[in-house]
Amino acid sequence: MRIITVYSYKGGVGKSVSLLNLAFILSRKYKQKVGLVDLDAESAGLSQILGLKVSPDEDLLNFLQPENRNVKNLKRYVHSVKTFGSGGSEILIVPALGNSEKLASLQWDESISSFLRDDLFPTFREEYRLDYLLIDGRAGISKFAESAIKYADMVLLFSRPDKQNLYGTKRMIDSCKASSKDFFVIVSHCPKVRGYKKKLADFDSVMGHKHDLLIPFESSLYFEEYVAAYSRPKGRLAGLYEGLAKRIHNAF
Repeated sequence: MRIITVYSYKGGVGKSVSLLNLAFILSRKYKQKVGLVDLDAESAGLSQILGLKVSPDEDLLNFLQPENRNVKNLKRYVHSVKTFGSGGSEILIVPALGNSEKLASLQWDESISSFLRDDLFPTFREEYRLDYLLIDGRAGISKFAESAIKYADMVLLFSRPDKQNLYGTKRMIDSCKASSKDFFVIVSHCPKVRGYKKKLADFDSVMGHKHDLLIPFESSLYFEEYVAAYSRPKGRLAGLYEGLAKRIHNAF
Protein backbone atom coordinates (compact mmCIF):
# COMPACT_ATOMS: atom_id res chain seq x y z
CA MET A 1 0.00 0.00 0.00
CA ARG A 2 1.21 3.47 -0.90
CA ILE A 3 0.30 6.33 1.41
CA ILE A 4 -0.30 9.75 -0.13
CA THR A 5 -0.95 12.79 2.06
CA VAL A 6 -2.74 15.77 0.54
CA TYR A 7 -1.77 18.98 2.34
CA SER A 8 -2.38 22.71 2.21
CA TYR A 9 -1.31 25.48 4.55
CA LYS A 10 -4.56 27.41 4.07
CA GLY A 11 -8.05 26.13 3.40
CA GLY A 12 -10.02 26.63 0.22
CA VAL A 13 -7.30 25.59 -2.20
CA GLY A 14 -9.06 22.47 -3.48
CA LYS A 15 -7.12 19.67 -1.81
CA SER A 16 -10.19 17.66 -0.72
CA VAL A 17 -11.86 17.81 -4.13
CA SER A 18 -8.55 16.93 -5.77
CA LEU A 19 -8.11 13.96 -3.44
CA LEU A 20 -11.51 12.59 -4.49
CA ASN A 21 -10.68 13.05 -8.18
CA LEU A 22 -7.48 11.07 -7.70
CA ALA A 23 -9.28 8.36 -5.72
CA PHE A 24 -11.85 7.98 -8.50
CA ILE A 25 -9.22 7.77 -11.25
CA LEU A 26 -7.01 5.30 -9.37
CA SER A 27 -10.07 3.13 -8.72
CA ARG A 28 -11.77 3.38 -12.11
CA LYS A 29 -8.86 3.57 -14.54
CA TYR A 30 -6.07 1.76 -12.70
CA LYS A 31 -8.29 -0.73 -10.83
CA GLN A 32 -6.61 0.08 -7.53
CA LYS A 33 -8.37 -0.43 -4.21
CA VAL A 34 -8.31 2.94 -2.48
CA GLY A 35 -8.77 3.89 1.17
CA LEU A 36 -9.44 7.45 2.34
CA VAL A 37 -8.91 8.96 5.79
CA ASP A 38 -10.19 12.46 6.60
CA LEU A 39 -7.63 13.84 9.05
CA ASP A 40 -8.63 17.46 8.46
CA ALA A 41 -10.80 17.13 11.54
CA GLU A 42 -11.42 20.83 12.24
CA SER A 43 -12.91 21.36 8.78
CA ALA A 44 -13.72 17.84 7.64
CA GLY A 45 -15.55 17.73 4.33
CA LEU A 46 -15.04 14.51 2.36
CA SER A 47 -18.28 12.95 3.59
CA GLN A 48 -20.21 16.12 2.67
CA ILE A 49 -18.81 16.20 -0.86
CA LEU A 50 -19.62 12.51 -1.29
CA GLY A 51 -23.08 12.86 0.24
CA LEU A 52 -22.41 10.17 2.85
CA LYS A 53 -24.69 9.87 5.85
CA VAL A 54 -22.40 9.11 8.77
CA SER A 55 -23.42 8.74 12.39
CA PRO A 56 -21.33 10.69 14.95
CA ASP A 57 -20.33 7.41 16.61
CA GLU A 58 -18.99 6.05 13.30
CA ASP A 59 -16.50 8.78 12.41
CA LEU A 60 -12.77 9.26 12.97
CA LEU A 61 -13.12 11.65 15.91
CA ASN A 62 -15.09 9.05 17.83
CA PHE A 63 -12.51 6.40 16.89
CA LEU A 64 -9.69 8.61 18.23
CA GLN A 65 -11.25 8.98 21.66
CA PRO A 66 -8.85 7.17 24.06
CA GLU A 67 -11.49 4.70 25.19
CA ASN A 68 -12.35 3.78 21.56
CA ARG A 69 -8.86 3.22 20.11
CA ASN A 70 -9.26 -0.46 19.35
CA VAL A 71 -8.58 -1.50 15.76
CA LYS A 72 -10.68 -4.62 16.28
CA ASN A 73 -13.62 -2.24 15.81
CA LEU A 74 -12.28 -0.75 12.55
CA LYS A 75 -15.21 -2.03 10.45
CA ARG A 76 -17.53 0.21 12.42
CA TYR A 77 -15.70 3.28 11.08
CA VAL A 78 -15.07 2.20 7.48
CA HIS A 79 -17.71 3.24 4.95
CA SER A 80 -17.96 2.18 1.32
CA VAL A 81 -18.15 5.01 -1.23
CA LYS A 82 -21.12 4.38 -3.54
CA THR A 83 -21.18 7.86 -5.06
CA PHE A 84 -19.37 6.82 -8.23
CA GLY A 85 -21.42 3.70 -8.97
CA SER A 86 -19.76 0.52 -10.21
CA GLY A 87 -17.01 -0.10 -12.73
CA GLY A 88 -13.82 0.29 -10.71
CA SER A 89 -12.16 -1.13 -7.66
CA GLU A 90 -13.66 -0.31 -4.28
CA ILE A 91 -13.16 3.02 -2.51
CA LEU A 92 -13.45 2.99 1.28
CA ILE A 93 -13.38 5.90 3.70
CA VAL A 94 -12.86 6.59 7.39
CA PRO A 95 -14.68 9.95 7.49
CA ALA A 96 -14.64 12.75 10.04
CA LEU A 97 -17.49 14.98 11.13
CA GLY A 98 -17.09 18.44 12.57
CA ASN A 99 -17.74 18.05 16.30
CA SER A 100 -16.38 20.75 18.60
CA GLU A 101 -16.88 18.77 21.81
CA LYS A 102 -14.99 15.73 20.53
CA LEU A 103 -12.26 17.94 19.10
CA ALA A 104 -11.85 19.74 22.41
CA SER A 105 -11.63 16.47 24.31
CA LEU A 106 -8.77 15.10 22.21
CA GLN A 107 -5.11 15.59 23.07
CA TRP A 108 -3.44 15.82 19.66
CA ASP A 109 -0.24 14.23 20.85
CA GLU A 110 2.09 11.38 20.00
CA SER A 111 -0.46 8.82 21.22
CA ILE A 112 -2.79 9.75 18.35
CA SER A 113 0.06 9.78 15.82
CA SER A 114 1.24 6.36 16.93
CA PHE A 115 -2.32 4.96 16.86
CA LEU A 116 -2.76 6.15 13.29
CA ARG A 117 0.70 5.07 12.15
CA ASP A 118 1.01 1.75 13.97
CA ASP A 119 -2.60 0.59 14.29
CA LEU A 120 -5.23 2.22 12.11
CA PHE A 121 -3.33 2.52 8.83
CA PRO A 122 -1.73 -0.97 8.85
CA THR A 123 -4.99 -2.63 9.88
CA PHE A 124 -6.95 -0.69 7.24
CA ARG A 125 -4.42 -1.91 4.66
CA GLU A 126 -4.42 -5.54 5.73
CA GLU A 127 -8.13 -6.07 6.34
CA TYR A 128 -9.21 -4.38 3.11
CA ARG A 129 -6.16 -5.16 0.97
CA LEU A 130 -5.68 -1.55 -0.04
CA ASP A 131 -3.37 -0.49 -2.87
CA TYR A 132 -3.47 3.20 -1.96
CA LEU A 133 -4.30 5.17 1.16
CA LEU A 134 -5.08 8.84 0.52
CA ILE A 135 -5.00 11.08 3.58
CA ASP A 136 -6.72 14.46 3.66
CA GLY A 137 -4.21 16.11 5.99
CA ARG A 138 -4.73 18.85 8.52
CA ALA A 139 -4.17 22.35 7.21
CA GLY A 140 -1.69 24.71 8.83
CA ILE A 141 1.62 24.05 10.53
CA SER A 142 1.65 21.77 13.55
CA LYS A 143 3.38 18.64 14.75
CA PHE A 144 0.30 16.66 13.82
CA ALA A 145 0.22 18.07 10.28
CA GLU A 146 3.91 17.28 9.87
CA SER A 147 3.45 13.75 11.23
CA ALA A 148 0.91 13.02 8.49
CA ILE A 149 3.62 13.97 6.02
CA LYS A 150 6.31 11.89 7.71
CA TYR A 151 4.49 8.59 7.35
CA ALA A 152 3.44 9.22 3.76
CA ASP A 153 5.23 7.82 0.72
CA MET A 154 4.33 10.95 -1.26
CA VAL A 155 2.95 14.38 -0.40
CA LEU A 156 0.80 16.57 -2.62
CA LEU A 157 1.20 20.21 -1.57
CA PHE A 158 -1.70 22.41 -2.72
CA SER A 159 -1.19 26.15 -2.66
CA ARG A 160 -2.07 29.51 -4.09
CA PRO A 161 0.82 31.89 -4.89
CA ASP A 162 -0.13 34.45 -2.24
CA LYS A 163 1.88 35.57 0.80
CA GLN A 164 0.08 33.39 3.35
CA ASN A 165 0.40 30.23 1.28
CA LEU A 166 4.00 31.06 0.35
CA TYR A 167 4.96 31.08 4.01
CA GLY A 168 3.36 27.76 4.94
CA THR A 169 4.00 25.82 1.74
CA LYS A 170 7.69 26.72 1.83
CA ARG A 171 7.91 25.29 5.35
CA MET A 172 6.36 22.02 4.21
CA ILE A 173 8.57 21.78 1.12
CA ASP A 174 11.59 22.14 3.39
CA SER A 175 10.16 19.43 5.66
CA CYS A 176 9.69 17.07 2.69
CA LYS A 177 13.21 17.71 1.47
CA ALA A 178 14.68 17.18 4.93
CA SER A 179 13.01 13.78 5.19
CA SER A 180 13.74 12.82 1.53
CA LYS A 181 10.01 12.66 0.85
CA ASP A 182 8.65 12.63 -2.70
CA PHE A 183 6.31 15.56 -3.27
CA PHE A 184 4.41 17.46 -5.94
CA VAL A 185 3.51 21.15 -5.70
CA ILE A 186 0.11 21.98 -7.18
CA VAL A 187 -0.95 25.59 -7.70
CA SER A 188 -4.74 25.66 -7.65
CA HIS A 189 -7.57 27.96 -8.74
CA CYS A 190 -5.20 30.13 -10.76
CA PRO A 191 -6.87 32.70 -13.06
CA LYS A 192 -4.98 33.29 -16.26
CA VAL A 193 -4.88 37.05 -15.97
CA ARG A 194 -2.23 39.52 -17.11
CA GLY A 195 1.04 38.90 -15.31
CA TYR A 196 0.11 35.50 -13.90
CA LYS A 197 3.14 33.78 -15.42
CA LYS A 198 5.51 36.16 -13.62
CA LYS A 199 3.60 35.60 -10.37
CA LEU A 200 4.06 31.85 -10.81
CA ALA A 201 7.76 32.28 -11.59
CA ASP A 202 8.18 34.36 -8.42
CA PHE A 203 6.32 31.68 -6.45
CA ASP A 204 8.62 28.96 -7.81
CA SER A 205 11.67 31.05 -6.95
CA VAL A 206 10.62 31.47 -3.33
CA MET A 207 9.69 27.80 -3.04
CA GLY A 208 12.95 26.64 -4.56
CA HIS A 209 10.88 24.21 -6.64
CA LYS A 210 9.02 24.63 -9.91
CA HIS A 211 5.34 23.86 -9.44
CA ASP A 212 4.40 20.47 -10.89
CA LEU A 213 0.82 21.23 -11.87
CA LEU A 214 -1.32 24.29 -12.45
CA ILE A 215 -5.05 23.91 -11.89
CA PRO A 216 -6.82 26.84 -13.56
CA PHE A 217 -9.68 28.77 -12.02
CA GLU A 218 -13.02 27.09 -12.69
CA SER A 219 -15.96 29.37 -11.90
CA SER A 220 -18.42 26.48 -11.49
CA LEU A 221 -16.42 25.17 -8.52
CA TYR A 222 -17.14 28.40 -6.69
CA PHE A 223 -20.79 27.40 -6.36
CA GLU A 224 -20.59 23.61 -6.24
CA GLU A 225 -17.94 21.07 -5.26
CA TYR A 226 -17.94 18.24 -7.77
CA VAL A 227 -15.59 15.44 -8.78
CA ALA A 228 -14.75 16.44 -12.35
CA ALA A 229 -13.20 13.09 -13.30
CA TYR A 230 -16.56 11.47 -12.59
CA SER A 231 -19.20 14.05 -13.50
CA ARG A 232 -17.37 15.90 -16.30
CA PRO A 233 -14.84 13.36 -17.65
CA LYS A 234 -14.32 15.22 -20.94
CA GLY A 235 -13.51 18.55 -19.31
CA ARG A 236 -10.12 20.18 -18.80
CA LEU A 237 -10.06 19.56 -15.04
CA ALA A 238 -10.61 15.85 -15.52
CA GLY A 239 -7.71 15.78 -17.96
CA LEU A 240 -5.40 17.50 -15.49
CA TYR A 241 -6.31 15.08 -12.71
CA GLU A 242 -5.81 12.16 -15.11
CA GLY A 243 -2.29 13.41 -15.78
CA LEU A 244 -1.54 13.80 -12.06
CA ALA A 245 -2.88 10.33 -11.27
CA LYS A 246 -0.72 8.87 -14.03
CA ARG A 247 2.41 10.54 -12.62
CA ILE A 248 1.62 9.25 -9.13
CA HIS A 249 0.88 5.72 -10.28
CA ASN A 250 3.98 5.59 -12.50
CA ALA A 251 6.12 6.80 -9.60
CA PHE A 252 5.19 3.64 -7.69
